[in-house]
Amino acid sequence: MHRPQSAKLSEQLSLRLLEGILSVARLSDLQGLLFDEIEQVVPCIGKLFLHRQDSENLTVSQYTFGEDLKNISEVYSQFSPNLSEDEFRLFRQVLESEVPLLVEKGSLDDADNFTRERFDWWQLESVLYIPLADAVIVLFSRHPILRSQVTEIQLISSLLAARINESIEHERLQQEKERILIARKSYQRMLKLTEKINYLLSLDEFFDFFMGELLEIFGFEIAGVQLEENGLLPPRHWKTVNSELEAKTREVMNYFADLGNAYKIDPPEGGSCYTYLNNKHMYVPDFSALAGLPMKPKDAIVMEMLDIKIKSIIQVPIRKSGSPVGVLQMWSFSHEVCLSENDIDTIYSICSIIPSIIRNSELYSTVAAQKEMLDFQHQELQEKNREVLDSIAYARRLQLNSLPSDSLLDQVIPQRVLIWLPRDIVGGDMYWVVSSGVFQYLAVFDCTGHGVPGAF
Repeated sequence: MHRPQSAKLSEQLSLRLLEGILSVARLSDLQGLLFDEIEQVVPCIGKLFLHRQDSENLTVSQYTFGEDLKNISEVYSQFSPNLSEDEFRLFRQVLESEVPLLVEKGSLDDADNFTRERFDWWQLESVLYIPLADAVIVLFSRHPILRSQVTEIQLISSLLAARINESIEHERLQQEKERILIARKSYQRMLKLTEKINYLLSLDEFFDFFMGELLEIFGFEIAGVQLEENGLLPPRHWKTVNSELEAKTREVMNYFADLGNAYKIDPPEGGSCYTYLNNKHMYVPDFSALAGLPMKPKDAIVMEMLDIKIKSIIQVPIRKSGSPVGVLQMWSFSHEVCLSENDIDTIYSICSIIPSIIRNSELYSTVAAQKEMLDFQHQELQEKNREVLDSIAYARRLQLNSLPSDSLLDQVIPQRVLIWLPRDIVGGDMYWVVSSGVFQYLAVFDCTGHGVPGAF
């Protein structure tokens, strides 16, 4: 391994680079310019540009590879994750040292296994690591790289370094701005959902509104919720964007209405069961990539009933206190749905309100049932009370008929003041008058008790 020294670029090359810097603005264009200039110095089968994402991580932002190497993802998939970690550790070491590192085929004794295996697999002669402030350029060549070439590449890189790092920082700020805007939109969506949900009392109303909003926001065409019930995951509610899909999903719901047909969670009888057991989401933007994989029988039944090929699917666990209680899934059939990490985080956030809504709905149902019972009992009491009052009212008529008439009172006591106020429609206080020859008899008596008991 060699660590080259500095030199000077030719005036012509410096001018050409400066003109190139002034003519481009985007980071990808600057990286492309850098790669083109490096190719003029030494032929490379692969060029890789990584920049620091945070204190621990580097992210690949630009790469070019020869036809026989296809692309970076396929290349890296040939190696196990721990070897990939070895290389990223090497990248960080180059960043910290701030000097180029040239690894040659003849000096691999100190190299890690990943580097040695890649030299053989890619038929490499040299790999050059160039630090660039918060970035690393990696060059893969099937030719020896001379020290003079390393120096020239280092000078070219240093001339572009300030502009590239400025662009990296600008893009980082743009990404942060986009993240904040997305987070704000997500918050506004959540606020809007919460405000509307406050007016929804039944669980069916909630799910109908909730999943309709999800379909509109994220562009899927079917949304379904499965809630755990005695080790099963029966569908609780489905929502679609058109009547044709609605008829098909109704058929699916009718099939699973029999709990004997519901998904068993363990052992898992469907994709949603894996999502439940793993307690993490599953998102496939291009479902056709899984066309060759075997499908669980019950998933196959659903697909047969819907009779539509899935384009995109996402399944997200519904959690209560961190533990899964169900699964939300959304499917698209006419187009692929591309979701960002922020979109998926938003779906998680929206799903987090489902358990509390279910709990509130259960409480509401309990209160509603109790209110219905109280209303019934109140109605019964009113009916019985009416019957009693009707009986007492008739008893009053009997009591009034037993009292002396006004004509008799006028005859016996022409000048009088009479106050008779029964306590409860009827009363236990009575008066009696009779005229017999020269004698008039007047009686006032009080029966034992008051109101109805006294009257009887």
